[in-house]
Amino acid sequence: MICEQYFNWDNIKLTSTSNNKQNKKVTGVTGKAVTDAEFKTFKTNLAQRLAFPLTSEISRFLDAWRRAENTNATYNPFSTKWPGKNKTTWSKDAGMTRFNSAGVKNFSNIDAGIEATIDTLNQSYYTDLVSQLKQDGITAEELAVNPNLRKWGTTSSNPNLIKSLLKTSSDTIDDIDTETQTSLLDDLVSKNKQVLRIWRMWYNILTVDPQRYFWKFKGVVDDEQGAVDWIYDQFNNKTNHAQLLNEYKIWCNKNIDKLPECAYVLSNINKIRGIVGPNGLPAVILAGKEGRITEYYRGFWAYNPKENKWKRYTSTFPFKWNYF
Repeated sequence: MICEQYFNWDNIKLTSTSNNKQNKKVTGVTGKAVTDAEFKTFKTNLAQRLAFPLTSEISRFLDAWRRAENTNATYNPFSTKWPGKNKTTWSKDAGMTRFNSAGVKNFSNIDAGIEATIDTLNQSYYTDLVSQLKQDGITAEELAVNPNLRKWGTTSSNPNLIKSLLKTSSDTIDDIDTETQTSLLDDLVSKNKQVLRIWRMWYNILTVDPQRYFWKFKGVVDDEQGAVDWIYDQFNNKTNHAQLLNEYKIWCNKNIDKLPECAYVLSNINKIRGIVGPNGLPAVILAGKEGRITEYYRGFWAYNPKENKWKRYTSTFPFKWNYF
């Protein structure tokens, strides 16, 4: 069993970083617009995968963008043409079809739609939009007029289209119980402290002097894959971490409508699972050996009580994996 006292949780120093034409269908092909419940899942997963917080302002922007696209394309609320205008096959979605003559796609499941949207946003045309989504305090109004959206096509004929469709937060402000909101925030911050503790523990296996932990592997496993399997087993079966994170994830998903800041903690939880998961751990080890650890694994969202807001903190991720 991994004994938590062998890990120096305070070793890591964190520093602050702070158009309707698309609905013209191809003959014989139809689509079905995402429901509100499906779009909620779409937004949450999109934010987690692209590592931006799903604040109330960003959520307002995404809602307005969806209304501006006004599409019936299946699992494709932002009308992406990925993997290409004229392509009718995609290895990640065998059931994908073309929705219209412009090349907008119908996806067979919501995960494929999210993946295609992410792949599109990761193109160089949309770097500024993605960067804005990660900015502290960004407003829906600022996002709505980002020039990248003209390249996307949504605001090509009307730069203020999305902005005109924004709904103000005052639409539902009377439904918010301030006392309940505060209590939920306190609970969320408390849970996130434990998530940080767990993150540091597993982070340290890959970044703190490995010789300190070599005894854990000696006599137990004799190769790198064995060590990966051993760590994965410790995470899932020998500690309560996997179960605890799953409970926190359920709690956050349940309360995200009342408290959008739950998206920060969900992002942190996904990061841990990405490091310790059966596919994630080998990928992180390979990336570390090649010197290309991404920003995603080095960042952690935490609440700053002095500034009364959530901030993204980063560490250097000094990768050291030389057990074998």
